[in-house]
Amino acid sequence: MQRAKFTNKPFYIFVLTFISLLTAWQFFILLATSGVLGAVPIGLQILLLFVLVAEHRHSKLCLQYWAGIFIIFAESIKIVAKMLASGSGGSEFMNFSLFINIGILLSGILIFFLAGIFIEITNVKTS
Repeated sequence: MQRAKFTNKPFYIFVLTFISLLTAWQFFILLATSGVLGAVPIGLQILLLFVLVAEHRHSKLCLQYWAGIFIIFAESIKIVAKMLASGSGGSEFMNFSLFINIGILLSGILIFFLAGIFIEITNVKTS
């Protein structure tokens, strides 16, 4: 049987904290906007948390896919959209939310690359 092993404990804590805070924020947005479509990322992030805590053998792959699609790709689109809105006369470019988007994007890039370094798949003997 194979299991995922985090070789760096601070990275593991950072990932769990980041996903938990992002899930809490999205849950707050879901309650504030009453949009049921917002439940999809919440469900995916809760599932990802379970996969990481259970040290499933696909933890590394799931974390990298999640970081690549739902963090890096999505935040890049948000940043580009804000830059285009700024170019068309909007004053939203230097808004505080842009810096939050950039911080989330950088965290996603960090998680994506460090998951490949700090998560090892090990064989575990079963009796």
